[in-house]
Amino acid sequence: MIQSELATAPAVARLIGTTVDVVTISLSVSKDILLAAVSNVQLVISSRNVMPILNNVKLSVNYNELTIAATDLDIIITEIIPVDAKTQGILTVNAKAFCDIIR
Repeated sequence: MIQSELATAPAVARLIGTTVDVVTISLSVSKDILLAAVSNVQLVISSRNVMPILNNVKLSVNYNELTIAATDLDIIITEIIPVDAKTQGILTVNAKAFCDIIR
């Protein structure tokens, strides 16, 4: 089981000159299930995206489900996996970095 808190860093917002709220999502999930879901969703991500946000996956925790989604603007791949979530929220993370962290 992976127990994780995913958070956006306020320092990133300062670097790009905007203000954002810090988002913290606390959840527990099987490493193998999470890795399989992220790997499946990551298939749609191209290495030559002109829009940097398309290199990210969207993580959405709602009750006890984690929805992981990615798109190339033509195709959307979504995986829904059960988790033990303490909080709800939505954020995006770089798909490659997230996959590397899970491994």
